[in-house]
Amino acid sequence: MGDTIGKIFSSRLLQLESEVSGQIDIAIANLNVFQSQENQSLVDEAQYQVEYAQTQFENQKIVFDRISQLHINDLISDEEFDSVRTVLQLYEKEIQIAEAQLKTVISGAKPETINFLRSEIKALQDQHSILIEQINQGILISPISGIVNNPSVIDTILSIQDTTQHIALFPILLKYAGFVSKGQEVHIRIPEKGVWTGFVRFIDNNVQVIGGDARVIITVELEEEYSNINVGQVVEGKIKFKSTTILSKISRFVKNTIDFRA
Repeated sequence: MGDTIGKIFSSRLLQLESEVSGQIDIAIANLNVFQSQENQSLVDEAQYQVEYAQTQFENQKIVFDRISQLHINDLISDEEFDSVRTVLQLYEKEIQIAEAQLKTVISGAKPETINFLRSEIKALQDQHSILIEQINQGILISPISGIVNNPSVIDTILSIQDTTQHIALFPILLKYAGFVSKGQEVHIRIPEKGVWTGFVRFIDNNVQVIGGDARVIITVELEEEYSNINVGQVVEGKIKFKSTTILSKISRFVKNTIDFRA
């Protein structure tokens, strides 16, 4: 299996992934707070609210008792008495509310609240997994091990040259490029090691200047693996091609064999 040969990024997908990831962190933090049986700082605050409400009620009760005596003796109006009594009732309600809040903090959140937060986290995690899958679809992975070629074809971004067998790259002169085609036999020789046979598998259409000459790179694949050939080793090679009658009439200098060195 090959490795990653390219990536296509979507800034919108990356932004969504980051946002959803942040929402998951917040939801988990909220769940941890609600699941904690007791948070001392929250308990202290709720307890203070209860005590404050009780103090307000007691102070208002003193005022109400005094006003009640005045009302019995017809020294104040019914409206003034009702106003003081209403305030006292409000303070009594505040005590009940503060005590309920304290009880909730001490006992923890209701089960339905916990279940809702868990469902929200699960939905966000599923959404995050879908986004990751979509992002990974932009990663291009070669189905084989090989080298990347950049063919000069409009509808082809790149191609992968299989390297499961030995290959050789030869910079042939541009003037000979027209005589080379895929499948042609190539003889490769390494001094003091021997001669091997291969075939042309790829012809690069890009022209490169090497040693002051215009050349085209061709890729040659050997028929089988050879353990005594090292990666990056310089070799000599010959490409054989059939004679062309028309070319023979045009020039006698065209030989049946092109010598080159890689």
